[in-house]
Amino acid sequence: MKTTPEVAELLHELMLRDLLASEVYHVQAVLLRDQGLLHLAEHFEGESLHERLHADWQLERLTFLEVPIDLSKRPGHVPMGTTAKEFIEASLKMELGVADKLGKLCEAATNVDEGTLTLAQRLLEETETDHIFWLEQQLTLIDQVGEAQYLAQMTHAAEPG
Repeated sequence: MKTTPEVAELLHELMLRDLLASEVYHVQAVLLRDQGLLHLAEHFEGESLHERLHADWQLERLTFLEVPIDLSKRPGHVPMGTTAKEFIEASLKMELGVADKLGKLCEAATNVDEGTLTLAQRLLEETETDHIFWLEQQLTLIDQVGEAQYLAQMTHAAEPG
């Protein structure tokens, strides 16, 4: 192994969390599409692909560092909700947990693993400025305009751009 055990463990845990997040976002997207919330479903499917990309980057780093991959350590049950608002709330909770772990990985990798530190900083910035910001924005919109009005705006697919 080409890093410290703490860095390896945190990076491995984050990779497993991002694989799970990708699955959760995908299931939520399918359920949202079934509810007719096409615009919201498209966003959640995009998040699923983005989380998978994060997991891929982490897996590549773990492989480079010669850290054994153990899928049996995947996180257990993650509440995901049943309504659009609950999906957003659950996803925000999940993303805040990831941001916390990424912060810990940044601390652990400082001065011992520059490549992992760079990756963790990039992922943390994306998580905070993209994922968390968007989810908080949606909850604010729901509070401001009401859930029914918010959902009415989410029924149409996004315009090709």
